[in-house]
Amino acid sequence: YDEEFGKPGITEWHNLGLVNYKLPDGSLKKVTKIQFEPHTGRTHQLRLHSSDGHGFGLPIIGDTLYGTCLPGQRLMLHAEEIEFTHPSSGEKMHFYCKADW
Repeated sequence: YDEEFGKPGITEWHNLGLVNYKLPDGSLKKVTKIQFEPHTGRTHQLRLHSSDGHGFGLPIIGDTLYGTCLPGQRLMLHAEEIEFTHPSSGEKMHFYCKADW
């Protein structure tokens, strides 16, 4: 977040409730699952909106840039659905892959 030089980033979000997250050591932790819907395409937009005090103030699990990552942990950010126009062919591309968590 950069008040002086940053560009606006708009993200719609929905709280999907608490889920059990399995830590690398095998233990379970209750975490909140959030569905993000970005309306702009800024670099690190979702990660920043989650971690910065102007957003949730809580980094996404496994985010090594804006938070911390335990050994054996990965970034828990997944593009479940994405659609764009192919830059060369002009063909409309649509991909869907449900998150496994």
